[in-house]
Amino acid sequence: MGWLQTGWWGILGLIGWGYFVAAVVYLICTDSLMKTVVFWVLFVVLNMLSQLNMLDFLNPIKPVFGVILGGNVPSIVMTGLIFSLILRNLEKQDIKKFIIAGVVSGVLVLGSGFILRNWFIISKIQGTPSWAMICNGISILVFMLLYFIIDVLGRNKWAAVFKPAGQNSLTTYLAPDILYHLIWMISIPVFFYKHSELQWVVVLGSVVWAFAMIGFAALLSKIGIRLKL
Repeated sequence: MGWLQTGWWGILGLIGWGYFVAAVVYLICTDSLMKTVVFWVLFVVLNMLSQLNMLDFLNPIKPVFGVILGGNVPSIVMTGLIFSLILRNLEKQDIKKFIIAGVVSGVLVLGSGFILRNWFIISKIQGTPSWAMICNGISILVFMLLYFIIDVLGRNKWAAVFKPAGQNSLTTYLAPDILYHLIWMISIPVFFYKHSELQWVVVLGSVVWAFAMIGFAALLSKIGIRLKL
């Protein structure tokens, strides 16, 4: 027994720790890109040391600060912070250079993830640096693609379908739990696709469910049900 007991923080808890670290780093570094990159490298190194069990001497504080010391979540969130800083200071004449640099960075980071696979298994559950780098690389490349299509080419009408999820992200994340329990209670085989041996069926079913949840969040928003932090 004690006044505070810790366990797994949950997805939202991990995101919260990541945002907290990014906010603190920004307060320290403000708009300094180089200082922010140094902190990012620090968390990547912490991630590696943690996976190699070289931070066991910090075990007494890991129940509370384990997410920070693990380095995995902070390094992923701070990748977004780095590109946010670059965008804030981006001039119109530098857009082409920004896209090229972003694509190159994405490929290099993605490649580093597969190189790190030689020493660290690719595992989301274990929070390995190979997993973080692969996630970072994919995120950078997808971001650059969306930036080029939406901001440079001005093609944004197609993204309207995702607007409810962007405006009500917390609702979109948590509201499906209501449907999960309802479906389980009345035993409707909605999630049959998850048990299929065909990969395309699993992927297609997941995509359909994702869009259905966006629609569900939009419906809740229209009737005035929103979850906010």
